[in-house]
Parts: sequence; C-alpha cells; structure tokens
Amino acid sequence: MTQTNQEKLDEMYELIKENNEILSGLLRRERISNFFRIMYWLIILGTIFGVYYYIQPIIQSLTFNLESVQNGLNKLNQASGNLPEVSRIKDFLNSFLKK
Repeated sequence: MTQTNQEKLDEMYELIKENNEILSGLLRRERISNFFRIMYWLIILGTIFGVYYYIQPIIQSLTFNLESVQNGLNKLNQASGNLPEVSRIKDFLNSFLKK
C-alpha cells in the first residue's frame, strides 16, 4: 500500500487544517482569558478606589473628632496642672516616692 503524492498532500492538508482549527481555538481562549483577567483586576481596583471615595469623608470626620478630643484632653491636663489642689496631691505623692 503505497500512497501517491496526491494522497500524501491531501492527508497533510487535512492535518494542517485540523491543527489550524486547534490553534485558532487556543488563541481565542487565550484572548478571552486575558480579557477576563484584565476585567477582574479593573473591578478589584475600581472597588478599592470606590470604597475609598465613599469612606474618605467618614475617615476625615473621625480624625477631626479625634484631634478635637486630644486637644480637649490637653487643655484639661493643662488646666488641672494649674489648680492648687492638684499640685498638693503631686507633692504628697512625690514625698512617698522619694522614700
């Protein structure tokens, strides 16, 4: 059973055609995969920036409130240090600590 050149060419043509279909399918899957990978990361990054955009005013108000509370506590500490009773208590406690 010897094949003629035409039969060999026909067989090669069919194999090449089959390979071309397989490679075209692989290329199509790779492009679709890349598209969805890019969309995946765009959605993740967009969500992060979107959440930051909506939470930023809340964070700013909390930091402002924290700063005002700290300022109030600092003023309270300064005011309590100026009271004569507090200085007496500090002197009393220091006298025990020195012994």
